Amino acid sequence: MTPAEIDLDLSEGRQRAMAEVTPLFPLRAPLSQVFSENTNVLAKISPAGQRRFVLTVEALNSLPHGNAACQLTLSSADTNDPSFHAMVIIHNPPDLELLPDRLRFQPQAEPQMRMLWLKQHGAAPLNLLDIIPPSANFKCEIEPDSSGYNYRVYVDAWQLESVAGQTNELHLKMRDQNQNERLVVVPVEVAPAALTNDR
Repeated sequence: MTPAEIDLDLSEGRQRAMAEVTPLFPLRAPLSQVFSENTNVLAKISPAGQRRFVLTVEALNSLPHGNAACQLTLSSADTNDPSFHAMVIIHNPPDLELLPDRLRFQPQAEPQMRMLWLKQHGAAPLNLLDIIPPSANFKCEIEPDSSGYNYRVYVDAWQLESVAGQTNELHLKMRDQNQNERLVVVPVEVAPAALTNDR
């Protein structure tokens, strides 16, 4: 199968992906059936020339948000033919994606900076109006991208040694297309980096 795995990435609004399947041995009957283990993912197989087939995968609107994998089973109408398994890698982010979903700062007096990305994938993106930091020891700078719907936020902090172990919140004030205000909360942790065994 080309590609070897089907990448179904819905972050750009694309609901469909395709792959070409070429059996490496003669089949008694052409590939004609596809079973998807995920009922929110539809798949169909159609001929595309001699011993070649096109596998089309489509996500339904009911597909839950998140990252997942789905296995497809392709077969012919002849039970003597072996079945073929294909893997679909699904990326279906929420309408508003926060990267990372929480910020972590070191409990130190020296200034430090973290970056927060706001990426919007829905048909009705929100406008970022303001960001309310957890205290006067934080300052936020908003930088919209060229589309005006995705944002890079620089969060500067200093003198955090006295709030070690605390988790506060960054409040993002946003407005939808109906002019209703929405509040998005981002946790802000002040904690030393976790010890790891990474070399």
